[in-house]
Amino acid sequence: MAKRSLRSRLISIFFLTSTVPLLFAGIFLSYNTIRLMGENTRTLTQQNLKQIDDNMDLLLDSYKDLVYQIYTDDDVVRWMDSLNAGEDEAVTINQLRRFMNALLYSKAGIGAITLFSDSGRMITTHTLNAATYENPWLGQFHLDQETLYNTVSGENGYLFFPTEYATNFAGEDHYLFHIAHRIIDYRDLKKKCGIVIVSLDEDLLYRVLNMEDEEKEERDYSFLLDSSCRVISGPDKSWIGQELQGGPDISDETAMAAGIKAFLKEKGIRDPDHYDVYIWSDAEREWVIAKAVSRLTFLQAVGKNLLITGAVWLLLFGVTVYLLWRQTEKLVSSVHTVTDAMKEAGSGDLSVQIPIEESLPIEIETVANEFNDTLRKLSDSRQKEKEAALNRQKAELRALEAQINPHFLYNTLDTINWMAIDREEYDISNAINSLAYILRYAISDYDSEVRVRDEVEWLKRYVYLQQYRMKNQFHCDISVSPQVQNRKIHKLMLQPFVENAILHGFSRPQEEYRLEISFWEETGRLKIRIADNGTGFDTGVVDRIMRGEPASGEEKGHIGLENAILRFDMYTDGRGILRIDSHPGEGTAVLMEFPEINGEKEEIDKQG
Repeated sequence: MAKRSLRSRLISIFFLTSTVPLLFAGIFLSYNTIRLMGENTRTLTQQNLKQIDDNMDLLLDSYKDLVYQIYTDDDVVRWMDSLNAGEDEAVTINQLRRFMNALLYSKAGIGAITLFSDSGRMITTHTLNAATYENPWLGQFHLDQETLYNTVSGENGYLFFPTEYATNFAGEDHYLFHIAHRIIDYRDLKKKCGIVIVSLDEDLLYRVLNMEDEEKEERDYSFLLDSSCRVISGPDKSWIGQELQGGPDISDETAMAAGIKAFLKEKGIRDPDHYDVYIWSDAEREWVIAKAVSRLTFLQAVGKNLLITGAVWLLLFGVTVYLLWRQTEKLVSSVHTVTDAMKEAGSGDLSVQIPIEESLPIEIETVANEFNDTLRKLSDSRQKEKEAALNRQKAELRALEAQINPHFLYNTLDTINWMAIDREEYDISNAINSLAYILRYAISDYDSEVRVRDEVEWLKRYVYLQQYRMKNQFHCDISVSPQVQNRKIHKLMLQPFVENAILHGFSRPQEEYRLEISFWEETGRLKIRIADNGTGFDTGVVDRIMRGEPASGEEKGHIGLENAILRFDMYTDGRGILRIDSHPGEGTAVLMEFPEINGEKEEIDKQG
C-alpha cells in the first residue's frame, strides 16, 4: 500500500471526523445543551448559595467583633459593677450611653445597642425613633427581659436571635435580628456583670441574600430560614416570622422545596411550580438558605444559546476548512525543516541548528528547541570529555614526575631524627617526626578516602610544622564535632586551603594571626570551615577562582586553589557546595559542604 503524505492524512481525518457528527448534531444538540445548562445552573446556584452563606458568616463575624469590643471592655465591666452595686447610677448610665453612642454609628445597619445589668437595669441607645433611650424592640420580643437575661448570661458564647418585628418609625416597619453575649470580667470569669445585645437591621441580611439578583430582569426569590422553617429574611418584609406549611425537616431538601413552592403560592406568586428550588443548610448556624429560580429565564437562555451555538458552529466550520488547508502547508514545511536537520545530525554534524522562526507551530518550535539544546549539550559534553582526558594525562605526568622512593625518604628522615636526639635537639626531632608522618600519609593511597579523625591528625602535624617554620607567628584552633569523627572525605582535600591561608594570608606583619578549622554536621551534611584573619584578597580574584579561570600575576600566589576547587567538585559529583569569602585586610573564610553518601549514616552509627 502506497504511503500517503501528512497533509493528505490530516485533511482526510478532518472530513471523516466532521461529517459524521453533523448527522447527529441536530438530534443531540438541544438535549445536551439543556442538560448541561441545567447542571450548570444547579452548580452555579449551589455555589452562589454557599457564597451567600460565607458572606453571612463574614457579616456576623464583623458585628461579633463589635460585641466583643463591648463585653471585654474594662470600663464597661467597671460601669456595670457600679450599676449592680447601686453606686453613682446617673453618672454611670451617662458614661455608658456616651460609650454606646460612639459605637452606634461605627458600622452601618446597627439599629440598637442594649446593656442589661445583673441588677436588672437596662441601658439602651438606638436609631429607630425619637426616644433614643427607650428600648424600641423589647416590648415585641418573644422573650421577656428576665428570660432573655438568664438565657444570655447562662452561655459563654455568642447567641444569635432571629429577625423579629421591632417597631414602626416614620411610617416604616423595622425588623431586627440580635447578637448577644454576656459581659466578662477576666479577673473573675464566673462573676455575672450583665449582658450586651447588638440589634441589627434585617436589611443587612436582605442585601447579602439578593446581592446577585438585583441585576436580573426575572426576579428570583431568596429566603433565610431558621431551624423551625421560620422566615428570617426574604423578598418581602411582611413575610418575616412566618413559617412554611407543615414545618418540613430542614435536612429534607425535597420537603423544603415543596414547602417553599407552597409558601410562594400562598403569597400569590404566579406559577410557583415553574420555579426550581435550591437549598443550602448551615448546620453550625442552624439555618437554611433557599433560592427559587424561575425556569422561564433558563429556557430563554437555552434558546438563545442554541441560536448562537449554531451560527458560531457554521462559521467555524467554514473558517476551519479554509485554515486547515493553509496551515497544513506550513506544518508540512516545518516538519521537513526538522527532519532535514536530524539527518545532518545523524551524519555526525553536531553543529547543525534548526532556525527558530515565528511561523513555526508551537509544537514544532518546542521540538526544535529541544533538538537544538540536545545538540548543544552533546557538543559541550564531547568538548568536556576531551578536556577531562587532557587533564587526566597532565595529572598522570605530574604524578610520575613527583614520584620518590618512599623507603629511602623514610630511612633518611629517621637517621636525621636520631642525630637530632643525640644532640638533644628535641624540637628538631619533633619537626622531623611530624614531617615523616605527613609524607607517609600523603604518599600512601593519595586518592583514597579517610576518616575525618585521620585527616584532623594529619592537619595537626602539618600546622605544627608551619608554626615551627614561622616561629609561632600564628595560633590555630581545630574543633571537631563528635558526630563527624567517622565521616569520610578524600585525603588531603583541605591541605590547599590551609596552605593558602598560612602562606598567603599570614605573609605580612601583624600582632596576632589566627587560623580556625571547624568540622560539624548539619541536616545530614558534613560542613568544614577554614577561616583566617590574614590579609585576604580581592573579591574579583575570588570570582575568577570560583569560575575556574586561570590565575595571572599576583593571583598565582594562591596555592593550588583552582585545582582544589576542581578536585572538590569532582569528588562530590557536583553535589557539594564550596564558598570562598575574602576581603582585603579582613581575612578569608572557606566553607565546604559535603553531601551525605547513601549508607554512610548507618555505617557511622554502627561504628559509633
